[in-house]
Amino acid sequence: VKGSQKVYCCAAPGDREKFFDSIAASLAVCYPDISLWYTDDKVSSWEAPSGETEDWLFDLSHMNLFVILVTRKFLTEENRARDAEFVFAIKNRKEPHPGPPGAGGAGA
Repeated sequence: VKGSQKVYCCAAPGDREKFFDSIAASLAVCYPDISLWYTDDKVSSWEAPSGETEDWLFDLSHMNLFVILVTRKFLTEENRARDAEFVFAIKNRKEPHPGPPGAGGAGA
């Protein structure tokens, strides 16, 4: 969306659905002019969501903020959010954001 801040939300499989509504609502308060991006979390750890790695990496490179939902599953199970998207954010100097307060967390 032209002019809006692009925010990428990533989480371990199944976690995004649990917390997405509260994350989106909290982000809308903090950042009123955003477009929230995410991918299907059912693909494997290193596979690009569409199978098109270059397009996926290009899209990620244009995100202004990464919101990373850190849960027990994120920390303890193999998942693309931790193994690829978080690594991409760090390597490309994107500011990872742990998610808004009350939207889940390490104990979720």
